[in-house]
Amino acid sequence: MEDLEHAVQNVRDLAARRRGRIRVAAPPLLSSVILPQAIAAFHNEYPGITIELIDKGTEEIVASVVAGNADCGLGTFSPTDEGIERTLLMRDNLMLFCPEGHPLLAHPAVSWSDLHDLPLIALTRTSGIRLLVDVAAEAAQLSMKPAFEVSLITTALALVEAGLGVSVLPTYALTAARHYAVSATVLGDPVVSRDVVMIHASGRSTSPAVNSFSAIVRSYAQKLTPLRNVKVDASASQPAHGRM
Repeated sequence: MEDLEHAVQNVRDLAARRRGRIRVAAPPLLSSVILPQAIAAFHNEYPGITIELIDKGTEEIVASVVAGNADCGLGTFSPTDEGIERTLLMRDNLMLFCPEGHPLLAHPAVSWSDLHDLPLIALTRTSGIRLLVDVAAEAAQLSMKPAFEVSLITTALALVEAGLGVSVLPTYALTAARHYAVSATVLGDPVVSRDVVMIHASGRSTSPAVNSFSAIVRSYAQKLTPLRNVKVDASASQPAHGRM
């Protein structure tokens, strides 16, 4: 009877968000720009619940969530990924990152056609961001030959800072960009957006703790989205609360 009462109390504690553990999987950059402040805020509200952060690649995130090795995952995922359900956190625009003082930053608006003949610092073709860049460039009838192809957004930003080219990166790269002498502006004609989502395994109910954590992450994620067609100085683009 004591064991049964203890088990019932554990369930009540979990339902009341007094204790438990959440395992969240996310790619490295999102792990560093969104989750730290969100986790801190969650711990302040629910100190008895432990967050276990697993930073890994997008394909591994989906596999971990489907297999039950992670309770939820964060990122951008292909519509063809199966076995997961999605909760929208933010809509992310592709932005142009340039060295400080670049002539394009003086334009009232920047379009894809303005990138003609500029050296491009691109992510590798294994990146979903690169796929969006290629599709948008084709739609704008723009032939883009990368000067460099790199795997990490931080490497792309360092190359931009060195004046070796410009780069098209997602909005959340603004947070990493504060460490570099670069500025950014939203690209138009076309504006390219993608959804950053929280995922969990299909057919499994999410715990109250995961639902509360998802709401907090969403509030922090949405602070990263600037207004369209508004020039953003990356060094001053961080949200005032917590400087995410």
